[in-house]
Amino acid sequence: MARQQRISTCEKCGQAFQGWPGNVSRFCSHPCYWEWRRTRDVFDVFLRRFEVNESGCWLWTHSIGSAGYAQFTTGRQKLGHIYSYTQYKGEVPVGMELDHLCRVRHCVNPEHLEAVTHRVNALRGESPWARNARRTHCVNGHELSGANLLWCKTGRRCRECKLEGVRALRRRNKEAAQ
Repeated sequence: MARQQRISTCEKCGQAFQGWPGNVSRFCSHPCYWEWRRTRDVFDVFLRRFEVNESGCWLWTHSIGSAGYAQFTTGRQKLGHIYSYTQYKGEVPVGMELDHLCRVRHCVNPEHLEAVTHRVNALRGESPWARNARRTHCVNGHELSGANLLWCKTGRRCRECKLEGVRALRRRNKEAAQ
């Protein structure tokens, strides 16, 4: 049994052309496709490439890079959240970077993005450095501030815990000497 051809209309030139069932071709020829691709509105393409979830995130549904960020091509590769921010709020200020307030890397909602310094962005993250910077008490519950705070090569230390360690070392040495 022969398959029926269907008549489609080219999106670029409007000319009718024959296509096969299941064929999703929207153009009558390669020149029409490439002309459309060269002149298409990039912003319209951007608007079709995300879905809005219940928390208001615009989740990118196309290319996502290895670091988890949306990738978008506008003639050259860009990060989707930066493109979104520049379209809705303007250029990212010099010396600043965008922080995802929602903590979802492939979210491209400009309302979920804030221009901040690298230090602020890093401290808001979940790296060991950021977690340690947010700590207010040591593992034994002593406060990490004021006179109880020591600065050393490896970072902040609790003075009380260090003194307890020194006392324990002296006790062990004294016991070993007897």
